[in-house]
Amino acid sequence: MPAARASVRRDAPTSDRVAALDAMRVVSMAAVVALHASAAYMTVRIPGLIWLVNEPAGSEFVQHFAWWAYGATMPAFFALAGYAAAAVLEVKGTRGYALDRARRIGLPFLAAIPAVLIPTVLIWMLGLYLAGRCEVAELLALSFADGQIQANRFGPAHLWFLAYLIPMLALLGVVQSWCRERPRSMHGVLSHFCSPLTPLMLAIPTTLILWLGHWWNGVDPILDLRNSFLINPIRWLHHSLFFIAGLGWHSGRTRLPALTRGPLPWLFLAGSAVALLVRVRWLPLDLAASLTGSAAWVSVASASLFGWLTLYGSLGVCAHLARYGGRAIKYLSDSSYWVYLAHFPVVGLVQADLFGVALPSPVKFLLALAIGLAWSLLTYEACVRRTWIGRWLRGGAPRVPSVPRPVYLDRDEVPRRTMA
Repeated sequence: MPAARASVRRDAPTSDRVAALDAMRVVSMAAVVALHASAAYMTVRIPGLIWLVNEPAGSEFVQHFAWWAYGATMPAFFALAGYAAAAVLEVKGTRGYALDRARRIGLPFLAAIPAVLIPTVLIWMLGLYLAGRCEVAELLALSFADGQIQANRFGPAHLWFLAYLIPMLALLGVVQSWCRERPRSMHGVLSHFCSPLTPLMLAIPTTLILWLGHWWNGVDPILDLRNSFLINPIRWLHHSLFFIAGLGWHSGRTRLPALTRGPLPWLFLAGSAVALLVRVRWLPLDLAASLTGSAAWVSVASASLFGWLTLYGSLGVCAHLARYGGRAIKYLSDSSYWVYLAHFPVVGLVQADLFGVALPSPVKFLLALAIGLAWSLLTYEACVRRTWIGRWLRGGAPRVPSVPRPVYLDRDEVPRRTMA
């Protein structure tokens, strides 16, 4: 290795790994838009989730998709955010990391409050009025007779992901500063997250956290969707485990491609399908009347296994997609942050507009999904991609430091195309 500067090279395993993570980002983003498009057409209502309209009939197909999406999307989001944070921290150091994450996560969150959250509130008010859940006087006063609406009227809505991510990023910076004399020991511990047994091992503490949240709030943290600017510590702890897994993926990144090859990803996904079947069996009963005893343990254990097995299984699927996606995957990955920020009010507006229209719920779901994605991608291409907003959201690849490093770094490992 040269003494003056760490080399930057692009080998096949590294390219495959970055492409697989890009594909996972794209699939996860599409799944989140679809999840929001499904919320109006579910057959089982989630306590604390105040949606602008709810179709009386709903759809079992849409409901089962929603159960899958609620358990599968957020683990991927937080794991990708963890990988991105570790990559920036390694290349830029603690100070550069703090500035980068403030610019890429903190400032977009603050900017999205007036730009996205206020239109969302207005559209939600329209929907609640059209659905007959409130009167004009209640909207004007922002005081509602419906207790659930009243309790959830102020919050970050879909921006809750950023609200929960920011403390994780801050804590990572503090831990890195405190442990900078012992980076190798941390690296060694985190690299074990690239072991084939990791999903099963991590399911144990995750089950305990989910059970604790279920015991405390009557619903596990995955479905604790109350809208509030106050962070639920149990829910935050649950999502933090997946963020830490992303840190581990970066520490053991040379071993990560091994998890995407052979039958292992398909075994993970087969196990996740079984876990989902168990989860779906108990969820309606749990939401109708909070489960207790062994039934509660079965519900949260199946949710835990489903989340981890789906996350690790999807690595292999996304690696396969990346081999055929090429530039399309890169483009969609670049746009993912904007899609996340921009789609939510548009999806809600489509659902409010379709309320009462004589169409099957699955058709309305597909229309909301298609229009939400089309709007987000068209505005990205026309108004964002080539502007300072696009450069801001995509980020820039940091320069490799002049201090020699013990490993070769791939420029594309730094999250130029990450949403977090």
